[in-house]
Amino acid sequence: MNLRLIVPTVEHEEAIWTYRQAFMDKSESIDGSGGLDKEGVFQDWLKKNEQNRRKETVTSGMVPATTFLVYDKDRVDTLLVAMLDIRYELNEYLLNFGGNIGYSVLHNVRNQGYAKEILRLALQKCQDLGISNVLLTCNDTNIPSIKVIEYHGGVLENIVVHDGKLIRRYWISL
Repeated sequence: MNLRLIVPTVEHEEAIWTYRQAFMDKSESIDGSGGLDKEGVFQDWLKKNEQNRRKETVTSGMVPATTFLVYDKDRVDTLLVAMLDIRYELNEYLLNFGGNIGYSVLHNVRNQGYAKEILRLALQKCQDLGISNVLLTCNDTNIPSIKVIEYHGGVLENIVVHDGKLIRRYWISL
């Protein structure tokens, strides 16, 4: 697998909006997308995404983070296969329910090893940023995510309830 992480720009608009629509059509949350499902205008999403990379301009209540587009260089098409957020620090909400890393994988390419490789690359980025303890969370029913997190050495701290769902909280030491 030959994945590349790309910071989104205006030239990625069509791919990002196609990705967004694929999740909306299935009524799935778009984790790790910098709030893509909450914006109706691409330019607004892109501007917030750029602002949220810096502590000085991050949206109130949020933490500095970078959203990456994930492309597979080995694919013949230019399909955006996943999106990834790396949050540089944790606020109270992220500490309890969200974690340092969030990602989503396009439904028609799931179960092909993308999540495993994305998390490996995300952990490398965290290490480069000096984040030595990484928190990851997932729904208690999300067996594929549980397996990916545990494959990468995730240690379950606890299971908490959020909005009526059980959330597993894992730590990975880098």
